[in-house]
Amino acid sequence: VLACCTLNDIPGLYNVASDGEVRWSEMAAALGRKVVRLPAPLLYAATEAAWAMRLQSDSPSNGLDFIRYRWTASAEKFIRATGLELKYSSSEAWEQFAQGHRAQAAR
Repeated sequence: VLACCTLNDIPGLYNVASDGEVRWSEMAAALGRKVVRLPAPLLYAATEAAWAMRLQSDSPSNGLDFIRYRWTASAEKFIRATGLELKYSSSEAWEQFAQGHRAQAAR
């Protein structure tokens, strides 16, 4: 994607996204993990406290909204501008990532 846009001088901002969706439970299962559901107020408070105490640096509590609320990206603009389509669906791409992660962990 980067090579295509750079070599063909395609200006602008684009979403690059595959078709389909992958649920959090499916992502966790592919990594051999389980999803632990917690009440939102507890999770937000714990995340904010961990952020304030610098125990974690991923995101303050408002970053949880990206996990809690579903979001969707369309790649239609990218496909129109470049004529490219991504080869793998979202679930196929995630499975490839999970396989690589599992192989790395096994070393």
